[in-house]
This record gives sequence, C-alpha cells and structure tokens, in this order.
Amino acid sequence: MKHGARTKKDQTTMTISESVLRSRSASGDRSLSIVISWLYSLRSALRRLRNASLTINRNMVCLLMVVGLGMISTVVPARAVMVGLSTEELTKNADLVVKGKVESVKSVWDEDGKRIVTRVTIAGPSVIRGASDRGRIIIEYPGGEVGGIGMKVSDVDPLQEGEEVILFLKAGRTVKDGRIYHLVGKAQGKYTVGDDGIARKKGFSLAAGAEKVDNNIPVDRLIEKIERVQ
Repeated sequence: MKHGARTKKDQTTMTISESVLRSRSASGDRSLSIVISWLYSLRSALRRLRNASLTINRNMVCLLMVVGLGMISTVVPARAVMVGLSTEELTKNADLVVKGKVESVKSVWDEDGKRIVTRVTIAGPSVIRGASDRGRIIIEYPGGEVGGIGMKVSDVDPLQEGEEVILFLKAGRTVKDGRIYHLVGKAQGKYTVGDDGIARKKGFSLAAGAEKVDNNIPVDRLIEKIERVQ
C-alpha cells in the first residue's frame, strides 16, 4: 500500500467525521445565529426600555419639580407685600397706643382649634394715646408654636419677653381676661425701644411707601408725633 493512501475504512471514517463536523458546524452556525438574533432582540429591548426609562425619568423629574415647588410654596412662608404706613396713619387707625414692657408670651390654639395664635401681656403700660383702665393689656397675633407644631406668618415681628415696645393697637373681642388687641399694620405697628433711646421696627417688606415710615427714630420724637395727630 502506498504511503498516504486511504483505505475504504479510513475513507468511511473520514466521511463520517467530515459529516459530523459539517453537522456540528451547521448546528453551531444555527446556534450562533440564534444567539446573535437573541442579542439583537435584547439590544432592541434594552433600547426601548432605556427610551421608556428616559421618558419616565423626564416625567418623574417634572412631577418632582411640581411637587417640590408645591411643597416649597406650602412650607416656606411667602413674604407678603405691604404699603408703608406713616406714624399719622398708624395712629389714626389705632384705638390705643402704648409704651411698656412685655411681661409674658404664650402661643395657643385659637377657639376653633384651626390655627395657632400668640398672646402677649404688657404689664403697667404707659398710654400714649387712647384710654385703658387696666393694669395689663393683652395683644394677640397669628403664628407661634404649640407642642412642637409651628405656624409662621409673614410680616409679623414676634414680641419677646422683657422687650420694651411702643405698640399701635386695634381693639378686638373681649375675653374673660379682658379685651384682646391686635397690632395695626402687623409688624409696622410695633417699635422696639433700644437702650440708646431709639425706636426701631423690622420684620416686614414694603412694595411702596417706604419713605413715609418712621424708623430708627428717637422715642421722644416718635411720641411727640403720635400726640400731635388730630
């Protein structure tokens, strides 16, 4: 037998092997095709999912922005815009103008239990204008804190215990402890008297009329202006 010559058995084996290989190759090709097809499908699905996710994310961002703005507008108190009131205007709108020291400050729920108010007692006030026969005056304004629940109202400058003040007051309802008074013009109706004899007010913003407002004014000069109002 010549070297390299194939026997019938070898040729048969070779044929079977080649057939198996071709079969395996064809099977592999089909498997590879299936895998490639699956990968393309997966990529397309991922693209669709990503696009959907981006759309959802955009929608979620917009929703969160709207909700966030709503929360900001709800939680963060917006500052009201007021027109400045002159000393004459404050005096004419007041039933009582007093100078005195804050004795006590207490926040409570109002009678309806729907909002928080703060009640302040001024002991032994000096009446600058109006009439009062009581040794103590009760002032009430919106806002305060009760049991860890707080309510803040714009353009209200809270009174502090021990603070010496000049207040422009409007008479309100009567309670068992006496008549309740309210500040005229919110924070504009409160002056804090400093140790230097200067009356100052703060805690409000004005859209107009700032030039009419007396601020950082000597107490004697302020009282004189109040007393001269007809």
